[in-house]
Amino acid sequence: MRHVPTAALAGLMGLLAGVAGVGDARARDLTGTFAYRERIALPPEAVLVVEASDGAGRPLASPGEPAAGAQVPLEFSLDVPEGQDVLLRGGIAVGAEIRWLSEPVRAAAGAEPADLGTIPLVPYRAVGLASRLRCGDLVAEAGLRAEGAILRVAARTIALAPVEAASGAKFADPADPGTWLWSKGDALRISLGGTPLPDCVPALPATDTWRAGGHEPDWAVEVRGGTVGLTRPGTAAVNWSLPAPEAAGTGTLYRLGTDGPVLTVDPEPCRDSMTGMPHPDRVTLAEGGHILAGCGGDPATLLAGPDWRIAEVAGVALPEDAEATLRFSPGGGLFGKAACNRFMGRHALSGEGLRLETGGMTMMACPEPLMAAERAILDALGRVDRFDVDAGGDLLLLGGDAMLLRARF
Repeated sequence: MRHVPTAALAGLMGLLAGVAGVGDARARDLTGTFAYRERIALPPEAVLVVEASDGAGRPLASPGEPAAGAQVPLEFSLDVPEGQDVLLRGGIAVGAEIRWLSEPVRAAAGAEPADLGTIPLVPYRAVGLASRLRCGDLVAEAGLRAEGAILRVAARTIALAPVEAASGAKFADPADPGTWLWSKGDALRISLGGTPLPDCVPALPATDTWRAGGHEPDWAVEVRGGTVGLTRPGTAAVNWSLPAPEAAGTGTLYRLGTDGPVLTVDPEPCRDSMTGMPHPDRVTLAEGGHILAGCGGDPATLLAGPDWRIAEVAGVALPEDAEATLRFSPGGGLFGKAACNRFMGRHALSGEGLRLETGGMTMMACPEPLMAAERAILDALGRVDRFDVDAGGDLLLLGGDAMLLRARF
């Protein structure tokens, strides 16, 4: 099976050329196979998904190819730029759900083709929304519910209802018919606000581990490799196999063991009661008449996406002709435009908050109103210490007691 990236690689080269002055790069070929040890046959609709990124987490290539009835080991061949380290992962999707997933594998920078050998896959099942999709530059999550479907894009969660379609299954936002999810045969399409996105393909999860927890009393749940582990201070850890999900309103319910607790995951932003850190999921753990509340999922998924458009600095709207954007890459990269010049840098997200650091920047001169806006944006970025999201899905970058920047998806 051969994978030939085109648009993804060209798009990245264009971004690098625009931000850092990097010109065209030659490509090298990475090859190998993915396999798992379990004696489980792949269905005909299975798809091998291979994703490659650079050291900052920027995507280099993200091809997927139907297995077409083939069984593991599945071969891959991937073109990536010469002269830079590459982080590569693979997975196998059935429908739009990833069922098998590998650990990241690093390929050192070089110019010659490289064979990465056999990369092991382990069972994987998503918690909450079952499908992660890449539609051009945009990554979305989706899940079916008894009354329709749920679509999540960055910090915005949208409940979709069934609507009539000439073929396939279509779900639309009752408040905005231009926002829909449409499955037709092997094709899956998404439209946001009347703008159809490129055809969607399965995307690998940002991490193979899902975590949730709460306080008073403290508790923590970790899901990895099909196993759910529950820890509480003063008690021994308990583990269960991750059961099949059940629909529960807009969320998903998991019955852990025969007489174990019930874990419910709702796809709506939740703030940790001690740190204030926003998480993508609201979680409850019900056991013996007691209900423990907490938050779950990776906060980084609320930042991820294509571009955030900066709308306000310290509560003041930017000039109409000021183009200001932010993009957070999974590996800690930061890219954007500050009203006049493009920049790149790093972001660091931890339990303590969010830190931003700008680095390389173009040196174009602009009219003074745009230069003033740029100075204000760069100053604000340097003072950010945490983030939040509001009910409308806006990203709020905060520092101290002040809202420094508001950005819209």
